[in-house]
Amino acid sequence: MLKMMSHNLLTLFLFCLLVDSSKCVEVACSNDTNVNAVCECTERTQTVNSTNRGLNEWPVGIPVNKQVLYLRDNNLKKIDTNALLELQELNSINLSNNSLTSLPTFPKIISSVNISYNNLKEIDDDALLDLHYLISIYAMNNMLTEISTCFNDLPHLHTVIIDHNSISILKNTTFKGSSRVDHVYMSSNHILGIEPFTFVNMQLRLL
Repeated sequence: MLKMMSHNLLTLFLFCLLVDSSKCVEVACSNDTNVNAVCECTERTQTVNSTNRGLNEWPVGIPVNKQVLYLRDNNLKKIDTNALLELQELNSINLSNNSLTSLPTFPKIISSVNISYNNLKEIDDDALLDLHYLISIYAMNNMLTEISTCFNDLPHLHTVIIDHNSISILKNTTFKGSSRVDHVYMSSNHILGIEPFTFVNMQLRLL
């Protein structure tokens, strides 16, 4: 077994050298010594794909210069904020279909966040604080019951997807200072009311 693992690791190493050792690295999960627990790295888009790897913890070894990170379809219950913030060039992250109950602090330049299909009951008011480049957030199929001020003061935010939650009311503080929001997807909720001026000064399309 050890001999086979060593052979597989050598094969992976040689493959990485052939394609470009600076663009393909092994991402060894701290709770998984399986030699197949590696990322798929794409040079052109600077992407790390760790989709459906059975991860229970944040994978170690992600290159800090990557711009796109896929961690969907795993078993993550929380995200290591310190490790995430090391990815200072990250502009898109997909954390969908995990078991998250809370959100980490995201890098400041991030433009797209996908947290759909998790166990989120709320998005903390400061979870998206100072993400001035954020364009879209996908939060469908969670257990959200209220959206208060978490989408405030996001000057480039255009798309908010909160379908299939349990939201009952939208407050007039929900999108305060985020006047560029023009698409809000909120079907399959329990919306009983929308406070006056919730969408003031917004060219909005409700879907």
